Amino acid sequence: MSVIFVTEFSQSCSLVRHKRIHSGVKPFDCDVCKRAFINCSELNRHKRIHTGLKPLRCDICNKEFNQSSSLVRHKRIHSGDKPYICDICNKEFSQSCSLVRHKRIHSGDKPYICDICKKRFRYSGKLRIHKRIHSGVKPFDCDVCKRAFISCSELTRHKRIHTGLKPFCCDICNKEFNQSSSLVRHKRVHSGHRVTDISQAADSSSSWNKTPSDELMHSKVIDSEDVDVKEEDDVLSSFVSSHLCTAGQEMFRSADDQQTDDTDLICNSNT
Repeated sequence: MSVIFVTEFSQSCSLVRHKRIHSGVKPFDCDVCKRAFINCSELNRHKRIHTGLKPLRCDICNKEFNQSSSLVRHKRIHSGDKPYICDICNKEFSQSCSLVRHKRIHSGDKPYICDICKKRFRYSGKLRIHKRIHSGVKPFDCDVCKRAFISCSELTRHKRIHTGLKPFCCDICNKEFNQSSSLVRHKRVHSGHRVTDISQAADSSSSWNKTPSDELMHSKVIDSEDVDVKEEDDVLSSFVSSHLCTAGQEMFRSADDQQTDDTDLICNSNT
């Protein structure tokens, strides 16, 4: 059985405007960008984007806005109000759109697809950044060394190399890092956690002798907070691959049959 919702209006003109939602008629056009709207008030709000007019002001910090809805959302920063709650993990959000995006973490939904490589993304912004890998566009330039990046966040992380800013601090030893990924790797020193069980076995075996190159590569990984994310990942990957292969060769030469089986497993995992 179908359900019919009836919306009532106090004025005939309101009913006329409402019916445009169903008909798709948008008779009001922006003379700048030609975007169309269903009523004059929406067009007037839109035009503020072009004129820069921001008639609405926050009475706390005096920040100005061009739409009342933007001001309402902004005020939640001051009030701490987060009326939108996830029904799965109870995380709270100040905006409904933030809750919608968050729920995709639980559902696994990735509605945005790259039309080139078919990789899927949870957020439209991530897809937009990803497409720059294919196009080669890097619109964010470092004003110090002129190196270009595909996203603002990558540029922000890179700039810490020049400024020396290290906002991520270990809560155990107070060592500071310029990237969160470097802090995560550093914390493994305290926890004893390794990248994989295989590498943990490699580190614990006294029969595997470290070469000077191993020591050099290891120091690069430990001190990799001085390089950017891509370089860090390259260094870590190179170290793990080199370290495991060396360990596998030593096991093959000196260990019993069980160790030989383990060596095959290590070699196969790297091929």
